Amino acid sequence: MMDKRTDKNMEAINMQKGEKIFQMITLIVLPLFWIGYGRALYIGNQNNISSYSLLILTFYLLNCKMLFAGEKMHNRVLDILAKLDGFLFLVWAVVTILSLIVK
Repeated sequence: MMDKRTDKNMEAINMQKGEKIFQMITLIVLPLFWIGYGRALYIGNQNNISSYSLLILTFYLLNCKMLFAGEKMHNRVLDILAKLDGFLFLVWAVVTILSLIVK
């Protein structure tokens, strides 16, 4: 009986570690997507702009709990990076909505 509980607890701990690693990786990749989006915007490549927009939106939806709910990372640098990414996303969303309204 005790072994089953221990196994379930170990599985839960492993899943949490896996989630944290995934969140760290996606936090590091998001600025690279922003750089690609900015480059595509500068060049004027509409296909890449659309692709990067979808990638950015997808990764933000995967990390919404950490970016907007205030969940803190264990590393201070990643915590600052999460706040910066959340701010960039909000600015991007507002600018996109305003540009759609203006057109």
